[in-house]
Amino acid sequence: MLDAIDDNSYLVADTTVDGIPIVSFNIKDTTDWEYIDSKDLSIVPDDKHFSGTVDEIQLNKPADVTSDKIFLLSLLSDIAPGLGIGDTLPPFDTVTVKPPSQTVSFDNFRYVKINEGNLTLIFHNDLFLGIRSGLKIDVYDDSLGTYITTFIFNNPIPSMSSQASDPVSLQGKEISNKFRFAYTLPLEGSSQPREITQEIADGSVYTVFSMSDLKVDEAWAKIPEQSFNHQDSVDITGEDYKIRHAVLKKAGALISVRNELPLSTDIIVEFPNFVKDGQIKVLEQFIEAGANMDIDVDFSGYELLNPDNPGALIDYVRFDASAKVPGSTGFIRITSQDSFVVDVSMDSIILSELEGQVTGVDVDIEEVNIDSIDVFTDIEGSLRLEDLMLVLYIDNQVNFPIDAHLNMTGYHRDDLNGPITDSVAINFDVRIQPSETSPVTTIILDKNSTTPSIVDLLEIMPTEISIKGLATISGEGSVHENDGLRIRYAIESPLSFHITAPLYYRSELDSIKKDDISDDTRQSITEDLLHASFQLKVTNELPVGAEAWFVISVDSTDMDTTQADEVWKKLVVRAEIASAETDASGYANQARESYINKELTQDELEIFKYYPLYFKQTVII
Repeated sequence: MLDAIDDNSYLVADTTVDGIPIVSFNIKDTTDWEYIDSKDLSIVPDDKHFSGTVDEIQLNKPADVTSDKIFLLSLLSDIAPGLGIGDTLPPFDTVTVKPPSQTVSFDNFRYVKINEGNLTLIFHNDLFLGIRSGLKIDVYDDSLGTYITTFIFNNPIPSMSSQASDPVSLQGKEISNKFRFAYTLPLEGSSQPREITQEIADGSVYTVFSMSDLKVDEAWAKIPEQSFNHQDSVDITGEDYKIRHAVLKKAGALISVRNELPLSTDIIVEFPNFVKDGQIKVLEQFIEAGANMDIDVDFSGYELLNPDNPGALIDYVRFDASAKVPGSTGFIRITSQDSFVVDVSMDSIILSELEGQVTGVDVDIEEVNIDSIDVFTDIEGSLRLEDLMLVLYIDNQVNFPIDAHLNMTGYHRDDLNGPITDSVAINFDVRIQPSETSPVTTIILDKNSTTPSIVDLLEIMPTEISIKGLATISGEGSVHENDGLRIRYAIESPLSFHITAPLYYRSELDSIKKDDISDDTRQSITEDLLHASFQLKVTNELPVGAEAWFVISVDSTDMDTTQADEVWKKLVVRAEIASAETDASGYANQARESYINKELTQDELEIFKYYPLYFKQTVII
């Protein structure tokens, strides 16, 4: 038996717990490592086109403009015409006068379409007379010929004072920089004659026109420095991954920018999801008015994270784009529909690390074969290794739970190079723990674990065994590029089995060649001997008995039968072999020796005339 163990890599010398020497059956192998590579950790985002329009143009508060003064004598020309300095102004009742209209012009714009802004008038009364309530000032656009608004002062304006109107909204107004306005002045009367002195003659009225800061939809103006902003995003939620945190092995984007503003602009695109050394990715580029530009952006080595809620799942990658306009010294025509256009074409995002959720990412476990299993090749019949176990050791470097579906198939070939004559496949599912929980998951299958079972598979006495499968990664966890998974397995059992049909063990064919027996010896055997005998000593160390046949034949093709056409063509020695001595547990504890005598007649001795002579033994258990 020790010779059999030495000759067969699948038999192992072992002992029981009581120290009794036994033989164990052991087949073991391992799959190759199946590694996570870049194709398993890649995301293909959609391209994104967005344009940031101006939306609202900010104009600083225009400088206040002051109207021309209308002096007293001009106002009273209808009441007391021809008066001059030194003349006496006679008494007069209250009167309302309408002097000729006047114009004012603002300097920092020529035309605006206002979305938000106010106009306020400050009326100055430097006359010796007061202004009664009801002062009205009608304002028109002198260039466009359109009515703008009317200001009414409901309170009297005493002599040598001023009063501001309520602000009037200009929302929705399209105006030029040149206003025409007309007064309706309700003057107080004078009950006493009054000499016109130089001081009285220099008395006047005038108005200050004051606008607030303006937000306009369209302008022909001097544009102050300002920023236009736009935010957009690219969805990266896929069927397979939901990311909490990742490290990018390779990623990039082509940013195409078109400046459709009438001003040179600093374009700034911020990527708050991409962080390196604590800093987000920022692209800054100066671009001339009306120009186009393509910019390559490299995200390799950056972390991908959720800037708004660290640790939360990332649904999208955000882009914050802005255009900083330095302002103009001259007049520029600009509208709220002028824009800067940004096209973001993302490359595939290849990750080196991923933390988050994975749904149904499949990894093939490539088939591995053990072939040329020769432990059963010399045995015919059927046996069951009832105590057989399949032990799986699954080495997992991936920190995700993995569900694996495995298939193990045994194939039997009557000849190691012949066709498959029988096969049994077993399928089983295993749950592989994340690497941080258990880097090695151990699974043991026995005769009760599957149908058919590992015992059924070995019952066909396979000459080769294959194992393959599919691993599905799902759940919450983390993974790195080049994390791997492999399966080591062992089929093992003490070599005790249930013989369900007679087992035939046939030895390899051997021969007695010409040179093994000299010619003189052959002649003496065949001519000088009338009969002969020989004795076989058989030692059985197995706990079972057997029937043995020893055949010597002149024909190598006629070794498996016990009959011959002529007695000199074949010698057959048959023996009943008793089992070895066994203990109470059934283990062989002492070999049993048997002696078989065979008498050969002169006719049977004739076989030794021939060479080569072939011999083979068959044991039937």
